[in-house]
Amino acid sequence: ATGENRHIPPRERYFFRNSISPAEQLAVTLRFLETGESYTSLQYQFRNNKGTLSIIIPKVCNTIPTYCSEYIECPSTAEWWGEIAAEFYQRWQLPNCIGAIDGKHVRIVHPWCSGSDYYNYSIVLMTIVGPSLEFIYADVGCQGRISDGGVLRNTNFFKALEANSLGIPNPKSLPTAPENRGHEDKDSSCQIPHYFVGDDAFALAPNMMKPYPQRALTKEQRIFNYHLSRAQRVSENVFGIMSEKFRMFHTTLCAKPENTVVIIHFTISC
Repeated sequence: ATGENRHIPPRERYFFRNSISPAEQLAVTLRFLETGESYTSLQYQFRNNKGTLSIIIPKVCNTIPTYCSEYIECPSTAEWWGEIAAEFYQRWQLPNCIGAIDGKHVRIVHPWCSGSDYYNYSIVLMTIVGPSLEFIYADVGCQGRISDGGVLRNTNFFKALEANSLGIPNPKSLPTAPENRGHEDKDSSCQIPHYFVGDDAFALAPNMMKPYPQRALTKEQRIFNYHLSRAQRVSENVFGIMSEKFRMFHTTLCAKPENTVVIIHFTISC
């Protein structure tokens, strides 16, 4: 240093901008999630460069779920699954059901040099929902070009299901209607496995139930589809609530795929 700056301490020669407070970082993150506004729009509201916002928002979204991990846990015991099955039967009158499976496509801007991986410009949120509209399991990050059935088969949940390591209870007989008690036939004592419900995108399996195809249905099949759809729609209800709570799901996110995964995980934990 020379001249007038010679006697100024090194730390005082430079002028640094004050750091962005945690409260402001949280505020801009919530604004982005609740409105779906672009970084360009938010930079004029919060007077922070859009490049800075593109770093702040994923950072905040990645921090908060770490404190919520103890409240979001997939059931692992037969007793836990049994409680879910009992509540499904009480609320939606579908016995032995332990979850509703469905996927949601979150639109993103086509990533640079990604070829056909994101040909329909989306990332899939695959969820299993409980009877009270709570998340039992969620997987985020699969490309939108893959069907819901293919996405499910690539999850750790499906691998654990095939390995029979989820702690699902043993099959049990279906409950009997009060007016038919005492007049049960031999078939009424048939042991039915506990199962997840899904739509036509998923393959039928011992622990996966789907509706009958919508053609030439008998009266009994229509009744079955009705009760199955009542339980399966809890997943659709969850997606609707999320989209109204976080309006970003109504827009196309201008974010990298890895940042989009972090943002979606944040919305799940909220």
